[in-house]
Amino acid sequence: MAEPVQIPSFAERLVMALEAAGMSIPDLQRQMRLLGVERTPGYLYNLCTGARSNPTFETIAACIHATNADPRWFFVETLDPGFSPADVLWGTLASELEGPPRR
Repeated sequence: MAEPVQIPSFAERLVMALEAAGMSIPDLQRQMRLLGVERTPGYLYNLCTGARSNPTFETIAACIHATNADPRWFFVETLDPGFSPADVLWGTLASELEGPPRR
């Protein structure tokens, strides 16, 4: 019987996309800290809003989109419009790479 095909997780695809872009998770974390974003529980909504005006987000969004993650991850409305795309992305990375964010 043939081995089952292993589909990489979101985190694995993100790492592969970052490596293809010459970045690493620590690079991405440093960029987020430079933007003043610490580890934050995030709600996912339209990451591309930030990508259009910020070159850092253009790089990050390209990496995210290269993972072919479920697009619903990036277009979920939230009741709290105070979350920025950086909060959203960092919350996503924290939950994917470190487990559920702590509140």
